[in-house]
Amino acid sequence: MELTELLAALPQAEPNQPVTGAIRGLSYNTKTLQNDELFVCLRGKKQDGHEYGAEAVAKGAKALLVEEFLPLPGVLQVRVADTRAALARLARHLYGDPAARLGLVGVTGTNGKTTTSFYIRSVLQQLGTPVGLVGTVFNQLAGPPVQSSLTTPESLDLIRLFDQALREGCDWLVMEVSSHALSMGRVAPPDFDLAVVTNITRDHFEFHGTYEHYWEAKARLVRKLGTEPKGDRPKAAILNADDPQVMAMAQRDGAPVITYGLEQPADLYATDLVGSLSGSRFTLHLPGASPAPVSLPMPGRFNVYNALAAAAVGWQVGVPIGAIIRGLEECRSVPGRVEWIDEGQPFHVLVDFAHNPDALAKLVSLRPDRPGARSILVFGAEGGKDRGKRPQMGEAARGADYAIITSDNMPEEEPLAVARQIAAGLGDRPHEIIPDRREAIARGVALAEPGDLLIIAGKGHEQTWVYGGTRIPFDDRAVVRELIRVRLAATRS
Repeated sequence: MELTELLAALPQAEPNQPVTGAIRGLSYNTKTLQNDELFVCLRGKKQDGHEYGAEAVAKGAKALLVEEFLPLPGVLQVRVADTRAALARLARHLYGDPAARLGLVGVTGTNGKTTTSFYIRSVLQQLGTPVGLVGTVFNQLAGPPVQSSLTTPESLDLIRLFDQALREGCDWLVMEVSSHALSMGRVAPPDFDLAVVTNITRDHFEFHGTYEHYWEAKARLVRKLGTEPKGDRPKAAILNADDPQVMAMAQRDGAPVITYGLEQPADLYATDLVGSLSGSRFTLHLPGASPAPVSLPMPGRFNVYNALAAAAVGWQVGVPIGAIIRGLEECRSVPGRVEWIDEGQPFHVLVDFAHNPDALAKLVSLRPDRPGARSILVFGAEGGKDRGKRPQMGEAARGADYAIITSDNMPEEEPLAVARQIAAGLGDRPHEIIPDRREAIARGVALAEPGDLLIIAGKGHEQTWVYGGTRIPFDDRAVVRELIRVRLAATRS
């Protein structure tokens, strides 16, 4: 595309010299930059892309998009007020605004985004066409999954995914929308057809500073959703009726609101809920349909909420109730989310991503089915992040019969200091501190008796452990499998 044509999307842009020539594409990372691309200097929390302007030019950048002109004589630079916002507009223009042609479901909330997204994809797949998925665990369109590095990609990467989804035949794409992405303008809420909010509790204070700022970031998905539908696609906010903080996001003059829940009056709801470690059974109530039984393979009351949100999406899109139920029942597992580990051991083991107080409290509400059996929890909290939630993590862990406090990712701070702050919240509940995560998991495996439930929380699907500036291969699921096999082998010998 001619650079002048591309920059037409930025009428307030100010070049430092006449704009000529064509560009090959856009880039904001010198590691992936190709010749003749426009390099966009993004300001982040830890790095400033302006510091890489000279490197980008040396690697073949055609021009630089900046917020302030750099001392690089002879280099074409285009100044704008906000390079991140400009990147989103340029990407949309370059790729022909694929978001306008793709059905988009955005899922936000403190907890449940990943599982809810998987449920929604399974429900929408009942329509018989590929459904894209973008989120924490991986990104997947019509082909195999690709590991993701961010819950919600940067705007350029996201627009590229939208374009690819259309080319691969996807009618709908479901994506997790993080508070960071909403704060930093990686996503445009009006692009979404349906906005789902699961729940709002404390998280990411190290980035947002206060609960109010965190809530405001999440609320943008609903409050800026708009009311104009894209063609014949529905436009609605799908909200958890049982969470007052979620319901406070609705606006009288905003998009139509569809509610789901278990306690407060809602458009979609469940009754006759019966739960166990093997899953949940309930009766699903949808407007205009007869009540129908659902057998959900994943356990926990929290997963019933996730399933109801997905059912609401299916109902809005026009998926028949029988197909909605089939989609829910076919979604049997999500990587690192209440993921069962079975090596033939006589006790239950699950791995989960729960890394904040609300998620942990809900997770430890799962109880062993056998009378007298115990729940044993292995968990920690990340170093260098929200210190205020650490004692709250300890309070949440009181629901377990025995807790082993260990380390989570530690890019900053020492594990023992963080563990002691967590322990303050446990009070006199039985617990111990084992900073080494592998040793802590080994201790949990050693303590578990027949019928017990061993819960390993915090990292879920993650396959590395961060200490200082080093990423070390570490997967809770692989580690616990290995330790169980060792225990079983020792028992047989």
